Amino acid sequence: MIIVIVGMPCAGKTTALSVCKELGARAVASGDIVRDEIAVRGLPYNERTDREVAGIFHEAGGERVLVERVLERAGGNPKKDLIVIDGLRSAVQLKELKRMTGVKPVVIAIEASFEQRLKRCVRRHRFAHEDKAYLTSRDKVEGQRGLAELLAKADYKFDTEGMNEVTFKREFKAFVEKMVLKGKM
Repeated sequence: MIIVIVGMPCAGKTTALSVCKELGARAVASGDIVRDEIAVRGLPYNERTDREVAGIFHEAGGERVLVERVLERAGGNPKKDLIVIDGLRSAVQLKELKRMTGVKPVVIAIEASFEQRLKRCVRRHRFAHEDKAYLTSRDKVEGQRGLAELLAKADYKFDTEGMNEVTFKREFKAFVEKMVLKGKM
């Protein structure tokens, strides 16, 4: 079984992925593939290189490469193992995933308001200037890459609004066990 966790920047995808790891999933963040590529190219990791290299995986053919690398990192058998992928950004990537594995992924959209995401973004502090302007810009870029179309394809939606991390993890675990896995583990 493959679960794909999608959401706007700072919605809580990484936290959701950590819960799936605790459930025994083979878990991979697509952002790790981007960061690996930045390192391979000998580039410094910053907002600009993150955005530029991520963009390469959204160009023609790049979607396939990203999905190949995600599957390689996950290992296992998608027809037998629980594989969870955080952060696909387009319906094209989702289509590639299904084509390569022969498995229809279950898509979970993690939802949170802009204000909630901004708080998480500032707290995360991956880059020096993670503020309202940064998040607004990221939202625009992700929209151009096709994230809205992918979010619309979600099989399930999980709203994190107002949840602290402990509550989020507890509620998401129960959600995944009840709604998605239904005894498939």
